[in-house]
Amino acid sequence: MIKLRLKRFYQGGLMTSLTRLKLGILGFTACFTAQLSAAIDPYAGLWQFSQGEMHFYILIKKQGGQYYSFDHLGKHQLVIKPDHSFTIENNGEIIVTGHFERPEGGVYQAINSQVNNQQLPLTRSAVAPEQHVTHLIQAMPGTLPLTNKHHSNCAAPYQKSAQSLPEVVTSRLQDLKDNAHAKQMGLTQLDSLLIWQDGALVVEEYYNGWSQQLPHQVNSVTKSVISLLADSAVTEGAKLNYQAPISQYLPQYQNQLAQGKEQITLQQTLTMSSGLEWDEWSTPYHHRLNPQNIIANKSGDSVRFTLSTPFRKSQNNTFNYSAGDVTLTAEAIANATNTDNIADYATQSALAKLCFENAYWQLQHDGRPNAGGGLNLRPRDMLKIGELVLQQGQWHQQRLIKPDLIQAATTAKLPTPLDGPLANYGHYWWTGSEYMAGKTVTSITADGYGGQQIVIYPELDLILVMTASAYNSDFHNLPRKVKMLFLSEIAKQQLAKHASEEAEGKVQAAL
Repeated sequence: MIKLRLKRFYQGGLMTSLTRLKLGILGFTACFTAQLSAAIDPYAGLWQFSQGEMHFYILIKKQGGQYYSFDHLGKHQLVIKPDHSFTIENNGEIIVTGHFERPEGGVYQAINSQVNNQQLPLTRSAVAPEQHVTHLIQAMPGTLPLTNKHHSNCAAPYQKSAQSLPEVVTSRLQDLKDNAHAKQMGLTQLDSLLIWQDGALVVEEYYNGWSQQLPHQVNSVTKSVISLLADSAVTEGAKLNYQAPISQYLPQYQNQLAQGKEQITLQQTLTMSSGLEWDEWSTPYHHRLNPQNIIANKSGDSVRFTLSTPFRKSQNNTFNYSAGDVTLTAEAIANATNTDNIADYATQSALAKLCFENAYWQLQHDGRPNAGGGLNLRPRDMLKIGELVLQQGQWHQQRLIKPDLIQAATTAKLPTPLDGPLANYGHYWWTGSEYMAGKTVTSITADGYGGQQIVIYPELDLILVMTASAYNSDFHNLPRKVKMLFLSEIAKQQLAKHASEEAEGKVQAAL
C-alpha cells in the first residue's frame, strides 16, 4: 500500500526526473545518500520528507569544495548559490530546484524544493551522522538489504596498510585528487580505487563525493555474485546440478519450457549460452526495446518473459551476453534452496559470512531482485569478493565455497567477442590475459557497465577494485587507464619481489 501511494505521488513527474538518470531504476527513486562532513556545515546532512505513510530522505555531502547529493543509484551535483537556493544537476541538466530555510545556529533546518512544479518540503533529520547511510538504506523503498542474517561472527574490517608504494604511484594518486590533473589523466569519472597486494589494502581512494561507507551500483558485477551464490548453494548441499536441465528447477514454468527449451542446462545459463534469443548490446540499456530494461522495469514476470524469447538450438553453447540467462539461474537457485528469491538466499548463504555493510538489491518491476545488475556494494565489500575468489573459496580460515567450484567458475568455458582480460567467459566471470610489467599474466574479472570492476591477478597476489560513473563513454577505456597509471608499477614491484623470493628459495634448497 505504501509503495502504491508513493508511486501515485510521483506520477506527476517527480519520479521520472529522479529515476531516468541511471539504468535499471525501479518504480521510483527518492532517496539520496551521503555522509555529513566532519566540520559543521550549514547545508550538509540528512533531510527527511514525511507525508502520511510516505517517508524518504535526502543526504547532502560536501567534498573538495563541491556539494553532492546521492541516491541509491549514484551521485548528483548540488549547486548552492549565495542566496541559499540550489539546483541538483545531472550531466548539466537541472532536475531539482530549491531553497534552504530556517537557519538555527548557522545550520539550516528546512528545505523547500520543487520537482516538475511539485512541492517537496524537507526537514533536517535527527538521525546520528554515523547512522545516516545505514538508516537510509534500510528505509529505501524498492530495495532489499543484503545482510548477514544468520552470521554474526564477522572478521575485522580492512585496515589500510602503510606498505610503501612505488613513488610514481604515490605521486599519481596525489594528482588524482586535483580535478585538473584528473581531467588530464582522463579519470574524472572514477569514483573509487582500491588495490590489495599480498594480503594488505595498499590503496583506498574515493572521488566525486563517494566515501568508504557508501554503496555504489555495481551493475553486472552482480552476475559474478550470482555465480558465487550458486557455488555456495552446491557447497551447502543444495540439489543443484549444473549439468541438469534448468526445467528441473523451474516447475512453475513447464508450459514455457518446450520446443527444445526444456533441454537448456544450468551450465548453459551460467555461461550465457542457453540459445535463447537475446540482444542487450545493440541498443542502449535505457531503450524501451532493450530486453534488460524490459525485465527490470516493465515485465510482470521476468522469468516468463525470458523463456518466451525464441530459442535457437544452433546458438546453443555459443556465448551470447544475456541478463535473461542470469534471471533463470537466480530463480533456479532460489527454488533449489527453498528460499523466496535470490536475495533471501543470499542473506542466509555462506557468502553472508563476508559481512557486507550497507549493501542492497534493487527490485525489478515484478518484485524480484535484479540478478543481472541490481546490487549496490561498498568497494570494500567488492574487495572481499575478490579475496574470496583469489583464496579459492577460503575466507579467514573458513571454507565458504569448495575450491573446485571456484576453479570451475573462473576457468574459460567459451570465447567472447571481446579481447584481452575479457576474451573468455566462465560462470559469469570473465577470464583472459594482460601484458603487465613485461609479462603476460592471467586475470579474472567481474565487470559492470560504467566502469565497475573487480580484477584478480592470481600470479601476482593482486586485486584491483574500482567503481565509476563512465556512462557516456567507452567505459572499458577507464579500467585500461587505471591499470596503466597505477597497477603496472605495482605489478612490476610484485614480479621483482616474487623473483627475489624464488631465488632465495633456491638458495635455501641448495644448502
